Amino acid sequence: MCIHGYTWSIPFTNNDGVLIADSLTVCGFVPLQGPGYRPDHTVRLHRGEITARFADSTPIDTNLLEAALAMPRTERRTGLTIPGNVPSDMLMLWLATHLDAGFTRLAVAEDLDTGLLQRPTGWDAATLIRDDSLAHHRTRKLNLDQDGTSLFEFDVHAYGPHAKDLADTLADLVITWDTPPATPAFN
Repeated sequence: MCIHGYTWSIPFTNNDGVLIADSLTVCGFVPLQGPGYRPDHTVRLHRGEITARFADSTPIDTNLLEAALAMPRTERRTGLTIPGNVPSDMLMLWLATHLDAGFTRLAVAEDLDTGLLQRPTGWDAATLIRDDSLAHHRTRKLNLDQDGTSLFEFDVHAYGPHAKDLADTLADLVITWDTPPATPAFN
């Protein structure tokens, strides 16, 4: 299954007429090919340093994004930390399915990297673009924990006139992803 450019293997079990996902596996090693293949629409920004990949939406006026990237950065920390040996691919699926309109993925060309955006490792950065602003998810390395394991915090960097709103939207989704579901209370 391809969701906003991320490819997953999701087996389902029929449970009384309801399909239940048994597990989720990232399948990034081979891109989808053949019938049903839809290429990403890519847009190069900041003199080719940044590539925005639009899998399921139409990109906006790139002049607005160039102007946004020239504005001061807004940062929003989530307070959510994970050990470096814990995969965060489920967060990418969560963001891809909850951001809807405006979801894209950002990559930074290593040979053109000016440091404007943190170059994502592994996955392209989940990004929210709306009109003249953008916010992207990133991981920030923290100190080692008491066991000597590297810790990382999820945070958001945003640019443009509506940077704060987009940073809050994206950061709030990351925090919600980490919030355990409510359990029903019975009297």
